[in-house]
Amino acid sequence: MYISICLSLLAIILIHFFWDENELQISPGCPSFEQFKESFKELKKIDVLCVGLIEGIAITALNIFLFSWTPILKQSTSGKINEGFIYILMVLTMIIGTKLYEVLIIYLNYDYYKCITCCLFLQGILLFLIYVYDKFLESMIILTLFIGLNGFYNPLNSLIKSDIIIEKYRALIMNYFRVPLNLYTIIILKTLRHINSFNVVIFAGSMCFLASSIGLFLIIYYKFFFIEPRDDLILGVLQFG
Repeated sequence: MYISICLSLLAIILIHFFWDENELQISPGCPSFEQFKESFKELKKIDVLCVGLIEGIAITALNIFLFSWTPILKQSTSGKINEGFIYILMVLTMIIGTKLYEVLIIYLNYDYYKCITCCLFLQGILLFLIYVYDKFLESMIILTLFIGLNGFYNPLNSLIKSDIIIEKYRALIMNYFRVPLNLYTIIILKTLRHINSFNVVIFAGSMCFLASSIGLFLIIYYKFFFIEPRDDLILGVLQFG
């Protein structure tokens, strides 16, 4: 983790001073503090707040998962595990999850707000099942399905952000939610050595349930049951990710 922090800081310095492409383009009539001010105004909208919370919580749950699956599988068996093979299996499952997104959203026109809520709810159930089925094979299947659903979640989340948050402030607003939740992730990971890995995943599952509850509130509050998906957004997210 400390090596990653050092490398990230080095990358920031190099990009800031030597990469002209990333130089901020701020017009005289729109100073940077005005952008922060306007972005905070956007946060007063309940739909923007909900989407930010959903992504921040989902990212935190994923971060906890990424540092937990190896010790969980090691605790599930007395023998050695092939981390490389399991990782490849998870990547393939994630690709399948993305293809499932194409089928359900692009071709069958399922409502994407209901889909993301169900996706997060299922991820929470899978992480809770880890505590019930603690054998190696069952744990590996459950963890692989979790990451497969994450492949379904990623493009769907991009689609919803495009639908709700103004592009001008989108990246800035999402960063507001990542900072405190990343700090929470660091706290969890620092205490991982002192807590049973299965219990840590239970925390991640609880966060998925929390994110799905916010998604359900978003659906009920704005009556998204009656909104048809926007084909232009769907095709754009599918093409550019």
